Amino acid sequence: MSARVVLAPAAAEQLEAAQAWWVEHRPSAPGLLLDELQATLAAIAALPRIGRPVRHSRRRNLRRVLLPRAGYHIFYQHDVATDVIRIAAIWGAVRGRPPPLR
Repeated sequence: MSARVVLAPAAAEQLEAAQAWWVEHRPSAPGLLLDELQATLAAIAALPRIGRPVRHSRRRNLRRVLLPRAGYHIFYQHDVATDVIRIAAIWGAVRGRPPPLR
């Protein structure tokens, strides 16, 4: 059985901005980001521990997984009690700094 995946408001905003940029700057593959994201979210829902653990002072059980073709990290937490995966951030890997997690 798969966990339920929800996007935090900040992650939804980041996804909207990333997709707008992607469509404008990658016209030969405008659906790549969303396709890769959808496949990755399905994998996370089925296997919540696939992401690499991330140390964070205020976030417990934070993990990240890379969308290798699109170059974005997905930061998420799995609430085992409710079996909900919360996507905290969708962040460009080339930025060289972590996302602001609220």
